[in-house]
Amino acid sequence: MIEHLSHILELYPGDVLFTGTPAGVGVGRTPQRFLGPGDVLRSRITEIGELVQTFTSSESVALM
Repeated sequence: MIEHLSHILELYPGDVLFTGTPAGVGVGRTPQRFLGPGDVLRSRITEIGELVQTFTSSESVALM
């Protein structure tokens, strides 16, 4: 994965690559749960900081 990405974009020391949730996790819940527009993912590393990502629909991205 890192090799593939490094051919597409420049990676820097400290870059974090999020690969998502393993397959089947959202499907295995009752009721099933998946990320959707308006959901927020917060990733925090102590002494470094927090990355906040808000999910949108593909339609809203196309309008930007």
